[in-house]
Amino acid sequence: MAIGMLTLAVASAAGEADLVARDETDGRIMLREWSTSDGGAVRLGESVGQAEFPLRTQVEIPPSLRVNDLLLYVELQGKTSVFVDGVETRPGRGDLIVCPIDAEKPASIRVHEPYSEGRGMTPPRFRQAEIRAYLHGTGRVISMIEMSRGPLGLDGKEIDSWDAESLQQWSGEIEIPIAIQGLQLRGEKLLLKVRAYPEGEVLIGGAAAGRIRGKGTVVLCEQAQPGRKVPFKITLRGRKEEWLTARARILPQAFVDAEKRKIAFDAAWMRWRRLFAQHPEADRWAKQAMASPLALAGVKDYPECREGLARAERALEEFESLLRREGENFFIVRPYLQDIRPDSVKVLWESMFPYEGLLECGSASHRTPMGTLHEATISGLEPGRTYTYRVRCGRLWSRTGTFRTPDPSSKRARFAVWGDNRTDPLMHERVVIEMATAKPDIAVNVGDVVTTGENLPEWVDEYLEPLRFLGRDVATYIAIGNHEYGGFELGPVPPFEARVAHPTTSPGSTEYCYSFDHGPCHFIVLDPNQAKGLKGLRIPPGSAQYKWLLEDLDRSKGARWRFAFFHQPPYSECWSGGYYDGEVHLREEIVPILEQARIDIVFSGHTHDYERGLPHPPYDPATGNGNFVTYIITGGGGSPLDDHKYRDWPQIDIPDHGADPKSDDPDGGMYYQYHFCLIEIDGDRLRFTAHRVDPGGGPGGILDSFELSK
Repeated sequence: MAIGMLTLAVASAAGEADLVARDETDGRIMLREWSTSDGGAVRLGESVGQAEFPLRTQVEIPPSLRVNDLLLYVELQGKTSVFVDGVETRPGRGDLIVCPIDAEKPASIRVHEPYSEGRGMTPPRFRQAEIRAYLHGTGRVISMIEMSRGPLGLDGKEIDSWDAESLQQWSGEIEIPIAIQGLQLRGEKLLLKVRAYPEGEVLIGGAAAGRIRGKGTVVLCEQAQPGRKVPFKITLRGRKEEWLTARARILPQAFVDAEKRKIAFDAAWMRWRRLFAQHPEADRWAKQAMASPLALAGVKDYPECREGLARAERALEEFESLLRREGENFFIVRPYLQDIRPDSVKVLWESMFPYEGLLECGSASHRTPMGTLHEATISGLEPGRTYTYRVRCGRLWSRTGTFRTPDPSSKRARFAVWGDNRTDPLMHERVVIEMATAKPDIAVNVGDVVTTGENLPEWVDEYLEPLRFLGRDVATYIAIGNHEYGGFELGPVPPFEARVAHPTTSPGSTEYCYSFDHGPCHFIVLDPNQAKGLKGLRIPPGSAQYKWLLEDLDRSKGARWRFAFFHQPPYSECWSGGYYDGEVHLREEIVPILEQARIDIVFSGHTHDYERGLPHPPYDPATGNGNFVTYIITGGGGSPLDDHKYRDWPQIDIPDHGADPKSDDPDGGMYYQYHFCLIEIDGDRLRFTAHRVDPGGGPGGILDSFELSK
């Protein structure tokens, strides 16, 4: 992605009043400590036992926040009840409750035991408890947007007549009803929504309809005829019979289409939520926003859903038109740094509406072309110097960012590595905040930054929004993961290309595989997701990427320290729900090259834990025994953590508890932790530290550390 160039010889823009974008964490009060009913205490992020409920805390609101609208955010695993000053709040959105707090007096908060169907006896984790301060007049809007998110109540009709031939074979006969949830079915396309765990083959009318892993849908009929009977059969497959389960529901295609509209509507309002969270004058538009009919989540009548969606979409269009007429704009993604060099750096950001972006750095300014995705290159810089910059979007200015250009002659470097942050933006934010306090020069993510690459809102919600605590001042890089390829098979991945600006100066490099220097270090980033072999993902010998790697290793022989990054690990000891021990093709085809080149450390993710293997020389390419290279898995950036060790690799030292390839049960290992890695280099010495992040936020101590020397 290359859009604009900024040089320090251009005159500065001036003369406009500054409105600096707010951050909703500016006035945040974290509620980390809670009293339990049995006289004990529980911390945010911990699991809470049944006997410990209800939880209680008392909050004194600082005077500086009493002019704001205050919202309480509480989230546990399961639907809970929250009482503020003895009054129960309204029902939440799934596991989350957002409600107003009276700023003029201390708040007494009580949280009761949550209910979650199917949770069984697993204690719920206390995921979120905080108070956020918003501009007066905007709290109700933000609360309304938060609590209106979620699916419609159009869940179809459950099939309750089954014949269990065995634990593996489930069959029955479906009689097409006249109507479901107010929708007349004649002529409608019907789907069968199937839960088949761990996986199953579905037959409809004796013909194969599809394979389901966990949850999915197959076509029941293209045009429904009420009263017609359709036979079906589900054949389950799994390692343990006691885990085999099957359920099915009739789901009209019209319900699926309505749900897609609701998802798009929710995503649109979450974008507008950023206006009310960051614009210092957002109270001007609160009345118009409150007029939008948002309360559609959970509605079970199809005609009511259809009419409500139409009204809500019209109101959204009117609100958007109002802001366009007034010429307002705001940040969807705040400025973040990419590809920092001794003489330049790239700044990227995203706006709600197309506009000509403005970036200021020192006494220089530059406009980017009309658009919503913006990129500017600040050039003409000097090595080892500190600079500041800011970006304007409409009438809003970003907060001032600060960066320091690398010095090629320096013998020191400090960088962070983390990965697998997808799915849980809240936990990812907590990891990023701790990583920012470590003040790295640069940071590299080893992939799986989103859950599904084709879902565009996830690039903002799961990666770039939490990244704002680091990315404004620290250049970041990504070794792309398999989840980014979701919906794009073997690529390319347009949302990825649009939101990164990786260095592609070496011949044959791309946004997916590239290299760069930083001080005494050479960084090599690879992508095994573009090709598949019989044994899994690979970088095939003879491919363009393979040739580029060989050439880059040859070009970088003079670097004092060399590091390689790719998402899938060659060696992995842990996983969850089934056996996994790393990638065969990478062990057989890429590891020998990296070992021969004596790369210092290989960083991967994919496995959601921390794993480390120091050198066990010599390396034998014929047998694969031994290793000169240090191997690190850093997959604790926010995704649900793995919980079982399946294999002991001689190349991996920790986790150091025993492996059990015949079980899938959690084994209580100590390295299933949220964390990031910090590498500090001073001449011929390298110090490595894995920093644990507390699940409720804040530092969690040192998970691992070691030193290497030349």
